[in-house]
Amino acid sequence: MHKGNTLESRRRALEMRVGAMLPPDARDKTSERRACNIMVAALEEGTNVEPIAELTGYDVGVVEEVAIRMRASGLWTETGTDYGSWSRKGSYETKQESLDFLMDLFVATGMLLRTRLKRSGHYVYQSLVWEGMKPM
Repeated sequence: MHKGNTLESRRRALEMRVGAMLPPDARDKTSERRACNIMVAALEEGTNVEPIAELTGYDVGVVEEVAIRMRASGLWTETGTDYGSWSRKGSYETKQESLDFLMDLFVATGMLLRTRLKRSGHYVYQSLVWEGMKPM
């Protein structure tokens, strides 16, 4: 699948891609960067925890925490990912793609849950954070 690419070169490529995708105010935030690395790695590796952990270098338990949230929201399925419009090209350029990316990222960090409901063709999200509570 990744013939000719070393694990280290694949990790560097992932980090560069994620660094370019994260908004400037989130680039230095560990939880957002970790969640984004896991989210983007799933585009390449599928939604099984072990290959994602290997590519990202994160502990399987860390990846599993994100995986639980992504599966509960229907963003990870048995057959792959069901991310917003940004994932079709692996980046975002329009306002809608940017919003879709951030909503998926907020699910990965534990701030939102994507429900099964849709309004005007878009999924409805539910906040999991309220005053005095921090995301997982």
